[in-house]
Amino acid sequence: MFLTFPDDEKTYEMDNQHMVGDNLLIKPITDQGQSEISVYLPTISNWYNYMTKEAVQPDENGNYSMKTDLRTVPVFIRGGSIIPQRLRHRRSSQAMKHDPYTLLIALDEKNEAYGEFYSDDGKSFDYQRSFYVYRSFKFANNVLTSSKFKSLTDVAETEDESELLLISERVERIVILGMNGANVKGVRINYNGYMKDLEFSMDENNSNVITIKNPGFEIKDLNWKIEIIN
Repeated sequence: MFLTFPDDEKTYEMDNQHMVGDNLLIKPITDQGQSEISVYLPTISNWYNYMTKEAVQPDENGNYSMKTDLRTVPVFIRGGSIIPQRLRHRRSSQAMKHDPYTLLIALDEKNEAYGEFYSDDGKSFDYQRSFYVYRSFKFANNVLTSSKFKSLTDVAETEDESELLLISERVERIVILGMNGANVKGVRINYNGYMKDLEFSMDENNSNVITIKNPGFEIKDLNWKIEIIN
């Protein structure tokens, strides 16, 4: 916790909850028969329940309580994050190699979000020769875009084009948390200069969650932007 929130003294001695990366907070169930947990959610950010996708409201001190059981691990998403996911259950990560991605976007209080994506072949040292894909995603002003990071190594200035052909998994859906679905009139993608309306839906149980289906680009692509029309 303190590595992600070094200015928050409350996190310095916490050992009963932890972060996975910068944007997922885990509160394990550790007591037998436990039916309720209390978790500390730093007030510097807004937060969402990962399972329900609902915004959570801690008190002024950052404390939040919720019902739970031993079959549920409470997970919370930090507002302002974009998390690439593969959601199909497989026996190994290698078996997931060609599975499509979902982009989970959790908006902050400014209705913005940012995230990163990195992928290589997962088995060799070819990443040292820039055989990888490294992208950043940004959502601002109701527009989602992607950009390319500079090379992670000193060997090459750009990603090797032959390796890019191997990393070709598509994005099958985009899920946006914290957006009032009732205000969304449409979703449009500009891909290689071609404009297309996309199918989207609002969660039946939570009007602040919208899902964009089959946006039509691959995770490595750069020449696209998606606009939410209100």
